[in-house]
Amino acid sequence: MEELKKTEELTEEYEVELIEEVFVPALVESAPVEKPKKGKLSKRAEKVSAEEDEDYSAFKELALLMNTTVSAIKDECCSFQIKNLMSRMGKALVRFGVNDKQMEKILLNADILGMQEVVISPSNLETCAKAVKKLNLERQKVSLLIDFPFGESSFENKLLAIKEGKKAGVDGITVTLPQNALSESRQKELKKQLKKISRSFKGDIGISVSAEELTDNELKNLLKLTAKTKIKHIALMFGAVSEDTLISKLTFANKYKGKLKYKVLGNIETAVAVMNLFKLEVDVILTPYADDIGKDLLQRFKVKSLKLK
Repeated sequence: MEELKKTEELTEEYEVELIEEVFVPALVESAPVEKPKKGKLSKRAEKVSAEEDEDYSAFKELALLMNTTVSAIKDECCSFQIKNLMSRMGKALVRFGVNDKQMEKILLNADILGMQEVVISPSNLETCAKAVKKLNLERQKVSLLIDFPFGESSFENKLLAIKEGKKAGVDGITVTLPQNALSESRQKELKKQLKKISRSFKGDIGISVSAEELTDNELKNLLKLTAKTKIKHIALMFGAVSEDTLISKLTFANKYKGKLKYKVLGNIETAVAVMNLFKLEVDVILTPYADDIGKDLLQRFKVKSLKLK
């Protein structure tokens, strides 16, 4: 199955409702459909036309070779591509506490869908550790998001939270920085803090910031300072900003991120919105709706081999 080509896009447009209480990226609409020029097919129309002319008899031959059905081959192809998409997404569980049963279900579904990670707040740390042990799900990456959403606790408290995360055995840690710590007048202090954060955890250590509130210069300085440390990733959080603002911020950040892994944290509800963000060179998307997106894709493509809890 590794030789199968990755699908370039997921069809069918979605409408997305913005939820005020959670960070909400505004890039939710699919790319506009190109209108064919007079007398000529558009590039998109030419592509669709070419695909319709392709020979799909290979699926029948593969089914015969594997002693299975074409439906089973189709199911396997769809599940492979859905898991490929979900491998660049994470379930964000950072605002509300959950009970043991809810945590177990979240972790099991993340594992079934092949999600990159489950991101939790410190308040869910004990419940998550218990569920991981009970279900023997050490293979599922669990990350801790500290001081979400405003990063208002003291730096000392942030370091204490990192120690708690290490003790609990999390795979990754992201520390939220406050807006006032990123001003140009506090660059020396910020540099010291970033170095301490980078040395505090040997795994996937990163920082998160509310990107929409930063000036371009503040974002540029932060990315440059972070790139000089051992910090592995930066998570950019967005509220209900316009599409133009979001595109502008992400495009600007791409110029200075260097080798940093680039995550976006927000209330992203559809596969279309996910693909639009990936087009902006986002490495990982963290959303409370990751499992809902996965469930919807399984239903849309009638995948039977992956059954969620």
